Amino acid sequence: MTARDAGSGMRDAGTARGEEALASEAAPHPASRIPHPAPPAVLMHHIEKRFGATRADRDASLEVAAGEVHALVGENGAGKSTLMHILAGLFPPDAGQV
Repeated sequence: MTARDAGSGMRDAGTARGEEALASEAAPHPASRIPHPAPPAVLMHHIEKRFGATRADRDASLEVAAGEVHALVGENGAGKSTLMHILAGLFPPDAGQV
């Protein structure tokens, strides 16, 4: 490249091809940008819990990925606290898997 070419903003073809090759080598493959699903941080399947004749939880399942925030909502007596007690290990489930 001559001083006159540099002033006009022109480049020689060899330099342009070299820069393109470097740019394509530095760019990650599109598939590498796809996030891979992580295993769940919390996984509860088909949880059942009874207290005598009272059924607190029936076939409850919960799956939460790391970094997610969830709210467990429902009416009074729906089994929300019982499900969290089972998750914390305070109550054993009558059926299901934690």
